[in-house]
Amino acid sequence: MKAVQSRSVFPLHYYGHKAALLREILSLVPPDAQTFLDPFCGTGIVAWTAKRLGMRVVVNDVLLSAHLRHRALIANNHILLDENDHCLLTGNRAAQGHFHARYLASLGKRNAEFLDTLTQSIPQLSGQFKQDIATIVPCLVAMENLKFDCIRFTPSGAFTGGQNLRAVDIEAEFAKFVRHRLPLLVCDNKQDNEAHQQDALRLIESVMADVLYVDTPYVCRAGSYEGMYSCWDDWCRLLQGRHGEIINSYDGKADLAPYARFDRRTSAILGFMRLFKQAAHIPTVIVSYNTTSGIAPVELEEIARSFGRTVTTKKIPYPLPTISKTKPRFTDEVLIKAVSTR
Repeated sequence: MKAVQSRSVFPLHYYGHKAALLREILSLVPPDAQTFLDPFCGTGIVAWTAKRLGMRVVVNDVLLSAHLRHRALIANNHILLDENDHCLLTGNRAAQGHFHARYLASLGKRNAEFLDTLTQSIPQLSGQFKQDIATIVPCLVAMENLKFDCIRFTPSGAFTGGQNLRAVDIEAEFAKFVRHRLPLLVCDNKQDNEAHQQDALRLIESVMADVLYVDTPYVCRAGSYEGMYSCWDDWCRLLQGRHGEIINSYDGKADLAPYARFDRRTSAILGFMRLFKQAAHIPTVIVSYNTTSGIAPVELEEIARSFGRTVTTKKIPYPLPTISKTKPRFTDEVLIKAVSTR
């Protein structure tokens, strides 16, 4: 698959992404599938690849930063930023703004000034896709220059673990990304692709799809998916002039509307039952899950069977991000294919 081979250009290679499993996941998609629904899209690597294979793709994520990334790289078929856009974004330097006030300790003066400049310039771009691109690219640049993509803060407001972006020229990295990487990431598959930001379970019942791909947050003690990446939602709100929506930049909480939680055992089991009920109209459901989670994959298999689906599974060894004498080196990623018998 050439689309799978092009994955190296895709950003966000942090733990939990499915780049290494693309062949196995996409091999489960029926060859005649036309619409691919990914309601827990996360990094977007699976849906982005499905788009390049020619399928119409409908994606969703509750996080604003993920949603804007999906709009810029998946829903968007051909819009890029040209040199005139770049000049508009960077031409007039801003006075000290919200980035300087909130993140100076980790960004440094030069980077804070650049991000505040973007904040005043992004609304002047023509069209929502261009504004989305200019919003998400500096976030991607920052993520790729940190040891961890998730952020916590010290009492002084600096990133935890000694992480800071003072040594990174975000403006130069922004220019390189827009000029060289973005044209490789945006493609036109001649389909009307969609990106949503809403409760995943509500979306599922409203989309006519051939394949539903499910990769929910796992039930674990590592912390909530939304909380780990909440900082980037705050950055997106600042860059789009929506600073009034931010409750607390340093609380590690995503400011989100109510949604179905899948990172807690009880709510996740109820969520999977509701998911299969509302996906009754979708012939093929593919679930990617992990054996270190608080829910065993066999429990998900039984839920799928209870809704009249034929289930097949495949286990794939998957390396853990940390290795110690007391922890196994590998876990198993389990791909569950549940096909409707109706």
